[in-house]
Amino acid sequence: MKLKVDTTGVLFMLVTDPEPVTDFKTNEPKIEGGKAVYQLRLVVMGDGEADVILVKVAGQPSGLVPGSQVQVERLTAQPWSMGDRAGIAYRADKITGATGSGSRSAA
Repeated sequence: MKLKVDTTGVLFMLVTDPEPVTDFKTNEPKIEGGKAVYQLRLVVMGDGEADVILVKVAGQPSGLVPGSQVQVERLTAQPWSMGDRAGIAYRADKITGATGSGSRSAA
């Protein structure tokens, strides 16, 4: 089950350059809706706490600079488990440079 994440009052900062996601079965770039999927490592800050998460987005991000604040649109979280491993997969419809951060748009 995908859970919608309320990002009101939460700050996101890009940690590293976006990385292409590889399909585990084919070892080729993962494609969704005709667009390559990328993962972005983000610091999430809110309520006096911070954490680092990986967020996947379809479409090649451009104009985002590590260390800059970004805006995450329609973020979802989906719990997963495989054998003795478990985690949360984060997805966003769009990630753009935050207003006034000096970054350009990314999809």
